[in-house]
Formats: sequence, C-alpha cells, structure tokens
Amino acid sequence: MAISGISTGARSQLLRCQARLDADVSARDSAARAVDQDALAVAKAQQAARRELQSRSAKGTVFDLTV
Repeated sequence: MAISGISTGARSQLLRCQARLDADVSARDSAARAVDQDALAVAKAQQAARRELQSRSAKGTVFDLTV
C-alpha cells in the first residue's frame, strides 16, 4: 500500500489502526486456539465418561450422569 502521498497525521493514524488490527487479529487467533483446546478437552472428557459408564454397566452398577 502506497502511503507516501498522505499527510503525516493521516499516516500516523493509519499506522495506529494497523497496529490495532494486528493486535485484534492476534487476540482472535489466541481465542480461537483456546476454543479449539476446550473443544478437544470436552471431547476427551466425554469419551472417558462413556468408557467409565460402559465399564460400570458391565459390572452391573449404573449411575445417571445426565443431571
């Protein structure tokens, strides 16, 4: 992007906006990674709960975990 034909004030404002955009993108990416990690953790916990429930069912003891 050519910014040589604009005033110093406009150039500094553009640079500030670009820095804010970069920070926003970084924050969005961090949040997306956290959501992905949470989704993975939930999936693993659900699998573990299913295995435990199946194990208890096989032993004849069933607990309702849907509360």
